[in-house]
Amino acid sequence: MSKAKTRRYCSIAVKFISEISSTLSPCTVIRYKSLIDSLYRWAIDEYQISPSNVINTLDRDTIHKYILRLNYLNQNTKIQYLVSLRFYFIWLYENHYTDIDPYVLIKKTDVPRKIKNLPKPLDPETDKKLITYLESSKNVYDKAFLLLRLTGLRISELLNLSYDCVKEVDEGKFALKVPAGKTKEERLVPLNQKVIDTVAFIKNYKNCSSVENNSNSLLLAFGKKDTVDTSTMRMKFKKICKTINLDPKIHIHQMRHTYATALLNAGMDIVFVARCLGHKDLRMTMRYCKITINDILEQYYKAIDNIDARDTLLSKKTSNGNTISDLNNTIKKLEKLADETKNFLDLSIVKKNVRRLKIVLKDFEKSKIDF
Repeated sequence: MSKAKTRRYCSIAVKFISEISSTLSPCTVIRYKSLIDSLYRWAIDEYQISPSNVINTLDRDTIHKYILRLNYLNQNTKIQYLVSLRFYFIWLYENHYTDIDPYVLIKKTDVPRKIKNLPKPLDPETDKKLITYLESSKNVYDKAFLLLRLTGLRISELLNLSYDCVKEVDEGKFALKVPAGKTKEERLVPLNQKVIDTVAFIKNYKNCSSVENNSNSLLLAFGKKDTVDTSTMRMKFKKICKTINLDPKIHIHQMRHTYATALLNAGMDIVFVARCLGHKDLRMTMRYCKITINDILEQYYKAIDNIDARDTLLSKKTSNGNTISDLNNTIKKLEKLADETKNFLDLSIVKKNVRRLKIVLKDFEKSKIDF
């Protein structure tokens, strides 16, 4: 045991871990411990040196050799690994433990381009099946998952909800006070009666479990446990999926994606969706616009149908007021959707057809005078 501890870090690495622990989340600190441990173990085995000499071996050739052995990692994991490792090298450089530029040790070309995976909401059938099961269940953990699905919280935010998390923000209107988490900011998420009843169920269970409750205690803390950990929740969610025959690959975070996509499909403004999700950057929420591409396609094909029917419509000597109104609405919707997704989608075809629609609109306005 003592040998393993000796091999892990030198005193400099311990100092780095100590410094970042005061500003970064525990999960992030654990990641740094793991990657530094991996680097040190590799260097010790490769060069037969002590932990205190690892930093002295750092040069471009050594790090490049180490990077090559990381090819077994998936692309996004490798990116996270190399960026974090370079941050450690920056700290070493700024604190004069090495005189080698960290951007020479890990070059820009060493870091692969990030794969931008789309959010993966649950399909409607799976979502309905899951909600039905959770609503009918009397298990307190199932109700916690229902709360997660109905509010779009991150799992860490759910586990850190306070006992008095439901706040009355206006007469008869309530919101869920979400603690500062990933974004370091508290927020309020609007609640409907179903969510309020779900929180009440959890509180009632907690009150009956002889646990002392106060405004500082956590909502999901039962029995002798101060809190429920993430791994326990993942295990219980897997059990639910198995019980109701859902795909075992479904993960908890997909409920957050489902919540966001449902709000956007229902017509909620993307700015307000971002506030509900706790996104600081609207571009994060814009990813869900790709999921709702069916809205763009619907408007696009409607525009194409209007263009194809132009000659037929123009040949009819009838009032075309409704047609002009429909065209105006279609153009406005297309322009709005194109503007909202301009940074994420190639909408050149859609924009081209918007221009064509405007020509059609002018034709109708002229024809209205002729009639």
